[in-house]
Amino acid sequence: AFLLHRLKLHTNSKTQIFPVGMLRGRALDFLGYRIWPTHRRIRKSSIGRIRRTLKILKRKFDSGAIGLDRVAQSILSWVAHAKNADTYGLRLHKLSAFAFRGGNRFQRNNERSI
Repeated sequence: AFLLHRLKLHTNSKTQIFPVGMLRGRALDFLGYRIWPTHRRIRKSSIGRIRRTLKILKRKFDSGAIGLDRVAQSILSWVAHAKNADTYGLRLHKLSAFAFRGGNRFQRNNERSI
């Protein structure tokens, strides 16, 4: 009633209303984050996805299929997303496991190293 009358919001059949809290509530799952009143974390599925993506990028980079600029784009995009949550340690852990070293590597598709 509050949503409809005070906020003029209509909900669909998938809508769930639940308490969000640390003790008796649960986290709000929204846009790749799990959100509590005091902090935000990244979904476990998002962490697994970046791990798989980094492996693929590493394999393609090592074979020369993509350049360092393409790798940097993907990594910086994920880092920007991850910075909106409490992920400093996670970012260090995930990114330190992969080393992308550019040299005078052959670049395909007119890509250049950065």
